[in-house]
Amino acid sequence: MDYSIVRKNESLALSKWTARDQILLKVGMTRKTTVLARLLEWENSCKHPVTGIDLAKVNQLYQASSQRKSTSSSLVRLFQKLSLSSDKKAGKRADGTVSIPGFRDGGFYVANGRSLELIETQIHQLLWNRYGQGLIHCYGCKNHLDQPKRHREWFMVPLDQVPEIFRAIGAICSGS
Repeated sequence: MDYSIVRKNESLALSKWTARDQILLKVGMTRKTTVLARLLEWENSCKHPVTGIDLAKVNQLYQASSQRKSTSSSLVRLFQKLSLSSDKKAGKRADGTVSIPGFRDGGFYVANGRSLELIETQIHQLLWNRYGQGLIHCYGCKNHLDQPKRHREWFMVPLDQVPEIFRAIGAICSGS
């Protein structure tokens, strides 16, 4: 992880990923029939596991990260669970998970005729503006000098902001 690109105006050395309250998100597009087929392509080219996420997985990660924070008082943890907002765009399912319009089968789907490249660019711009541009040094992929290739469509996002990112991506994909 090249943090010097993610954290603006800082010069930091390369380091291994250690954040427990953040996640590296990869945002990409595919014309494959399934998102899983694209994830398998990434796994084969990068030679390491790639996990597709949904809000249920994000919630599990967030809960696990919250449990590790033993320094927080129980009162602080109770307040962190409170919310004053009610999101009418994302509906709750019977199992308690939140649904995001346009998200199904592991990814966001776009109606035919819309430019996937333009939509992907809009999503990347939104995330680059919010979180900076991260360069991930992939040791599975090699460049022409046989050095780790740098992937740039990854974003270091606080776990608690991922649901908001899902809603923003859903809005871009739906054209609203």
